[in-house]
Parts: sequence; structure tokens; C-alpha cells
Amino acid sequence: MSLAILTDKMPLFARISRLMLIGMAMWHLYVAFAGPPNPYIMRGVHVALALVLIYWTTDRRGVRTDTPGWIDVILGAVAFSAALYPSFNLNYITQRFLYVDPLLPIDIVVGITLVVLLLEATRRMLGPMLPITAIAFMAYGLMFTSTLPSVILEQLFMTPEGIFGIPIAVSATYMVLFILFGSLVEKMGVGQLFMDFAVALTGRQAGGPAKVACVTSGLFGSVSGSAVANVMTTGTFSIPLMKRMGFKPAFAGAVEAVASTGGQIMPPVMGAAAFVMAEYLGVGYLTVAKYALAPAVLFYVALFAAVHFEAKRKGIGSVPKEDQIPIKEVLLERGHLFIPLIVIVGVLIMGYSAPYAALCGIISVVPVAAMRKSTRHYVTIDNILDALENGARNVLSIAAACACAGIVVGVIDITGLGLTFSNFVIEAAQDRLVIALILSMVAGII
Repeated sequence: MSLAILTDKMPLFARISRLMLIGMAMWHLYVAFAGPPNPYIMRGVHVALALVLIYWTTDRRGVRTDTPGWIDVILGAVAFSAALYPSFNLNYITQRFLYVDPLLPIDIVVGITLVVLLLEATRRMLGPMLPITAIAFMAYGLMFTSTLPSVILEQLFMTPEGIFGIPIAVSATYMVLFILFGSLVEKMGVGQLFMDFAVALTGRQAGGPAKVACVTSGLFGSVSGSAVANVMTTGTFSIPLMKRMGFKPAFAGAVEAVASTGGQIMPPVMGAAAFVMAEYLGVGYLTVAKYALAPAVLFYVALFAAVHFEAKRKGIGSVPKEDQIPIKEVLLERGHLFIPLIVIVGVLIMGYSAPYAALCGIISVVPVAAMRKSTRHYVTIDNILDALENGARNVLSIAAACACAGIVVGVIDITGLGLTFSNFVIEAAQDRLVIALILSMVAGII
């Protein structure tokens, strides 16, 4: 995508969607700089933009498209309006007595519409499992508790404890900025830096290509926090190289998939779950990142060992000499691109919030890339707009997941299921800590 979208012969909705993606990214950057508005407005706009863009950029199979059908166009517009309903009725929402004042007919219609369209949007982006989980929790609340359907709908739609709860707040204030940061540094050449750095570190060892995939994915994951973005960026280089050196295609794909998945727990930038955890626990994001570091390192040590033993068993050697790069050359040519990461870590250590740290990192990316001739050619308007578009596009799946997770959280809160499960864990485990840990693990996975 470039400035040519204003003149290219492309479908109307493709042009509108791309401009909206860029606008979504710029709006979040402005909010991060100027300060957030009312939480309902902040979260409502975030959900509204995500839903309309999901319907306008994916078809019913979840495949990306530039020519949505008219039904999808209408569904997107309806979802957009429904998500903004609380924002346009702030006085009414904030002044009514929750669970006492009856819902108006329009509240019921808009609320049900939003829930249904959110479940469908989540299915398109992430598959059926998360929507099925949300439906199962709603069914539990409706069929196995004494909670009235109107109360459940009110909890999900008209309070900051459901769809517009903590998960979507994390997406709107934390994740969107870190995803934009990852997209921007990728466009400024950081992906190539990580690949060259990994080749310089491990390329001469047995099974070098697979070890390069481990290191590259770990490094890139530390700035993207997204397994999908990680595979798309590093897999195009590492998987063909592994296959060319003798690894089976299935093994090459598995190494890249596992290595990219680990990026979600590799500080300083992790997946959405880390930010949600920090918000629920009431601790700083840096605290969660510190505790995640050891498990993340152990994750990659285990993967590295598996790759090493497979390479030894197959007799697979190092990366070809023509592809090897001296580490000194890598650091001299592109080492300055590590600075934005250092900025984020430094700002967090200084005690500032995670969104502020992400904003500082974003602001530093373009000047840092412009410092050296080797990366200055990346600093173009087209590249920056591409980064904003791709970053906002990557946010869509996170926003859908967080909003849908808000349904689960809302039902748990209003039905008292959380307290019921806690009592069950205590009674089942009694003095046996291992059983309590296993039951808590199951709850955490759900």
C-alpha cells in the first residue's frame, strides 16, 4: 500500500478500508500522545473500527478480500453503529441504575446485535473455538443459573465488565501501540537485522539454518508479540533455507511455528495475555515481563536442543559459507536498529507506563533508521503508511479476541462462576498443592 491508493484503479471498499486502517492507527497514536478520552469512547471506537474493518476485509470463510459483498458491507456498518451505541448515549449509560432500571427495547436489540456480530467477526479472524467458548459460557449463565437474560445482556453490553471490559481496554491502550511499534520496526529493516544477527551467531553450527530460525523468531517475537506476524516475517527466509539444507519440510515448518509461538512470551514486547495479566493483577507490565524472561529463555533452550540433536542425527551442517555474515559487520551496518528496543526497556525501567514506553519506541524508530546510510532508504512515506496499515490490520484479530473474551469474563463475574470454581479448587485440592495448580492451569487455559 502507498499513496497510490488515492489514484490506483482498485475496488472502492479496498481503498476505503486501507484508509480506515491507517486512520485507526493514527487515531490510537494521537490518543496515546494527547491522553485517552472517556473509557467508553476509547473502547467503543476501538471495537467499532475493528468490527467494521473485519467485515470489510474478510469474507465468510475468514479469507482476506478487497471486494466484500454487500451483505458484509451492511453487517460491518451495523456492527460499527452497535459498538458506538454506548459512546453516543454516555449520559444515559452512566446515570441509570445497573440491574435495577429496565432495559429499553433499543438496548436489547442493539445489545443482541453487537454480541452476534462480534461472535461472527471473531470466528472469521480466529476460527470457531473462541466464539463457541463464549456461547458455552452464555448458555451456562442462561440455563444453569438464576441470572435473568436481561441482566446478562446488560452486563455484557452496558457495563465496563463485559465486551467493553479489561481485555478490550488492554487491546485499545497497550497492544495496539506495541503492534504498531513491531510493524514500524519491521518496515525499517529490523527483520533483516535479526536474520543477519542470527546467522552470524549460529550459522556456523550444526543445523545452522534451524538454529537461525530459533534465534530470529525469538528476536522478532520480542518486538511483535504476534506468532502470525513472526511466521510471515521470518518463515519466508528460514523455512526454505532449512529445507535446502536437508531438514524435512514438516520439521522445518514445525521449528518455525514453535519458534514464532514463543515470541509471545519473550520480553520486552509479549502477546496480549501478558498485558491482560498485568491489568488484572494490578502490577506494572515490567513486572510481568521480568517473570516471563526465564520461562521464555528455557522455551528457546529446549527448542534449540531439539534442533541440535535432530541436526546431529541427520548429519546436517552449517549455513553455506556464502550466506554467513561476520557479527561485527552486522552490528556496524544495522546494529543501531536495536536502539528503539533499548528505548522501550529503558522507559519501562524508569517507571513509566507501558503505553508511554511504546509511544517513545515508536517515535524513535524513524530517526534511528535515518541515522545510517544502510537503513536510510527504508525511511519513506510509503513505508511508514504501509507500517501503519499492516499494524492496524494485525490489531483486528487481537481486538476481536479481547472483545469476545470480555463475554466470557462478563458471564463469570455476573454469575459468580469464578468464586464457585475457586471454592471447588480449594475443596478438591485440600492440602495437595499439585492438584490446585493443575486445576488452576485448566482454568487459565480456558
